[in-house]
Amino acid sequence: GEYNIHPDTELETPCGLLGGVQIRWPLKIGAFSYSYSQISPFMWEIGRYCSIGGGALFGDMEHPPEWLSTSNFTYDGVFWKQFPGHGVYSHRELPAARKRTGIVLGHDVWIGAASYIRAGVTVGTGAIVGHSAVVTKDVPPYAVVVGNPGRIIKYRFPESLIAKLLASQWWNYRYPDFEGMDITQPEAFLEQLEARGLPEYRPEKIRLADFIAGETPAPSPVETPSSAPA
Repeated sequence: GEYNIHPDTELETPCGLLGGVQIRWPLKIGAFSYSYSQISPFMWEIGRYCSIGGGALFGDMEHPPEWLSTSNFTYDGVFWKQFPGHGVYSHRELPAARKRTGIVLGHDVWIGAASYIRAGVTVGTGAIVGHSAVVTKDVPPYAVVVGNPGRIIKYRFPESLIAKLLASQWWNYRYPDFEGMDITQPEAFLEQLEARGLPEYRPEKIRLADFIAGETPAPSPVETPSSAPA
């Protein structure tokens, strides 16, 4: 893919950005996450163990439908700056309702191929966004969302088990340490996780600014677990 990455981007190792990155502000990506889609400027944070299929789109500019025109001449003072006579209309700010913040993915989020996530949306930990779904609202943890517009059709687990999974913060561990544990039975896995007492995974954190400056990045252990929300 094509890569244009903000120098303050932070990556936990290992992670895979297979579809390219086009971002204009710092991005945080957690360990064991990968994407076959291009990560857009509207993505702010990706938690650990996230899986992103190909062809997914993350946010886009929103236009003012209540104004005379939805064209970007009404608000973009840069795009048309080379046009002769530019300045007839001064740059106008979009209404607050049209401004969107970045997209945040929790941990263990699965984004299906060809889906669309609106800017400003948070997808909770454990959630699944189905193939070609259009998500315009926040997604609760462990919800399964499909369709256009996206709607919750079910939750992956009962409410009691979801609470246990979130409390366990199992994503703070590296999966090779799960050897011999039953990952096919979440209830049993949580019991084994508690009994085994695994050390938390504190990976090297790579800062892109170190590469841009021509320096060799030194290992920098993560002091706290990823801040991606549940």
